[in-house]
Amino acid sequence: MSSPHLTPEMSLDGPASLRPDEDQATKHNITVAVRIRPLSSREILRGEEVAWYADGDTVVRNPNVSYAYDWVFAPTTTTCEVYDAAARQVVSGAMEGIYGTIIAYGLTSSGKTHTMHGYKKSPGIIPLAVKDAFSIIQETPNRKFLLRVSYLEIYNEVLNDLLNPAGKKLRIRNDPHGTIVDGIKEEVLLSPAHALSLITAGEEHRHVGSANFNIPSSRSHTVFTLTIESIPYGESNEGDAVTFSQLHLIDLAGSGSSRAETMEIHQKEGSYISKSLLTLGMVISKLTDGKDAHIPFRDSKLTRLLQSSLTGQGRVLLICTVNPASSNAEETHNTLKLAQRAKRIEVQASRNKISDEKSLIKKYQNESRRLKEELELRLEHEEEAKSPLLARIQHLTKLILVSTKVSGPISCLLRLIRDMKELTTSLEKELSHSSSDSQVKISECMEEHPSQALQAKDSLLNSIVMQKNSGVNNEAQQHSHQGKTVPSEISAEPLQNKQQVTVPSEISAGPLQNKQQVSCLTNRLRRLMRDMKQQTTSLEKQIGHSFLDSQVKV
Repeated sequence: MSSPHLTPEMSLDGPASLRPDEDQATKHNITVAVRIRPLSSREILRGEEVAWYADGDTVVRNPNVSYAYDWVFAPTTTTCEVYDAAARQVVSGAMEGIYGTIIAYGLTSSGKTHTMHGYKKSPGIIPLAVKDAFSIIQETPNRKFLLRVSYLEIYNEVLNDLLNPAGKKLRIRNDPHGTIVDGIKEEVLLSPAHALSLITAGEEHRHVGSANFNIPSSRSHTVFTLTIESIPYGESNEGDAVTFSQLHLIDLAGSGSSRAETMEIHQKEGSYISKSLLTLGMVISKLTDGKDAHIPFRDSKLTRLLQSSLTGQGRVLLICTVNPASSNAEETHNTLKLAQRAKRIEVQASRNKISDEKSLIKKYQNESRRLKEELELRLEHEEEAKSPLLARIQHLTKLILVSTKVSGPISCLLRLIRDMKELTTSLEKELSHSSSDSQVKISECMEEHPSQALQAKDSLLNSIVMQKNSGVNNEAQQHSHQGKTVPSEISAEPLQNKQQVTVPSEISAGPLQNKQQVSCLTNRLRRLMRDMKQQTTSLEKQIGHSFLDSQVKV
């Protein structure tokens, strides 16, 4: 079955009703990392020398000048190490509601696409970020998540939708709340593998050319956006605001090329790339001047899309990839100077909330709840009508992502419910045998040996309860040994209900000497079982509906 998708208006600033948490806002500068690649075998054969090199973890230098950054990665550094040191905090912040942007900037063939995309044995920032997002969901059992992605390219100042080949020449428009991309397709993510398949499909539609010796080179800028919504786990989250953020992962086209490369690049492509990157450099310079000068965001599509990241509320990481070869020494110097200026741009990080009407996860959750209620009404009378409802509920359930760590304790609680039902059924069977003849026999027995009869009755009932509870406790201990501890707020009420499965003290007080007392005992036990049924139904609604998000049962 094809994955669900949307074609909404995508905002690089988020929904119009976005509410930043100003109490938690913190100001900081853009984080800048420099990654130096090794000389290629062709460069070594040509006799190239290393013009720029890493001096420790924060400095890049040549014999005449040095620059300091937040991170400097030497040629031996892997992409995973780059991600762990510099990018992971941006991704984790996005999962908590803080906007994030990671940009790869550098010369043609300096390692931008290698850093952002990588390959199977050495995945790049984008696949690592997606994998990390799902890992964070797994480690956050107290929240539900909805993830969706879009993927676009800017080619010759035209926006194309890489997830929808028919989506050409998309429009950008501004409104009071941000920059909007009309008509872009969004896909709701089901798994990391699903995300990687979308990236692969999108890359097939991206414009590429060739650099020196026909090495593939990106001829367009791409923006991969992960939109994240989350709400507290459980059904009692009606009044909770939805945490919302977006993570923009941007792979820019080459900022320059050698004379031989220029001969291979179509002149129109090269001019558009140069114009957009020159505008980006001007925007960065204006932002760091500290003056109220006009900032030319509207001079290119790239800077219009980046406006919210460079001036808004979130975390920004600029990764400048460096070709250390002596033949590119001057172009590399320009890259390093731009990175130095970008480091002075100040942004503000804060967690963001949106209202229910703008939230897709609340929309899906409310629809799922409504369908479940409709399903309950139809189960007894319209057997043939339940299949479409179940299919839609299961479809919605797949879209809302929850940690599998939640299902362990809830399984224990559902087993407790089943055990309570079995106990109720057993007691009902025992009482159903209490015909008038047997009641006479019980009465006679209790008249002769009242204390022994009561003791036997209490012993039987307690043994049944203890046996049932023992099975539940054993399973709970197994989950605890596996690191799946039942949260206190989930386990407290079910344990109280379990303790309520006892015979009231007044039932066993005093000797029973006649049929009327036996009848009274029978009625009280029936009332107890009725109460147990009510408690079971209440508990099942409390737990079962939320558990249905990960497992639908009829």
